[in-house]
Amino acid sequence: MWASAFRSPLSRLFVELHFKPVGDPQQLFSGLCLLLPYPTANLVLDVVMLLLYLGIEVIRLFFGTKGNLCQRKMPLGISVALTFPSAMMASYYLLLQTYVLRLEAIMNGILLVFCGSELLLEVLTLAAFSSVDRI
Repeated sequence: MWASAFRSPLSRLFVELHFKPVGDPQQLFSGLCLLLPYPTANLVLDVVMLLLYLGIEVIRLFFGTKGNLCQRKMPLGISVALTFPSAMMASYYLLLQTYVLRLEAIMNGILLVFCGSELLLEVLTLAAFSSVDRI
């Protein structure tokens, strides 16, 4: 009903995704593919990159939290190492995604700022843990 009032495919997608309940992710991606001229290879690439990003981010946050709470260098080092692939995925969705909305660009920019600040704080925490080990 609402989708007929909008002429742009992106506005129709916004209305359909926010006002129509979606039961499973397959309906979400099939709706995205039907509303926009999305090449199949790009859709598969975007979904695979999203799942990889989800896995990397969950593991990175787990090891960062574990390393910080247990005051261990190894989990915190793993989190530092996983920050770079996480930032690469965020920059992919900022620059190279098939359809980049302005809201996504703003959110990914904020995400990259947070990744940079987390990297700085993790390195400072690693330095603090190293100085405590020497005493």
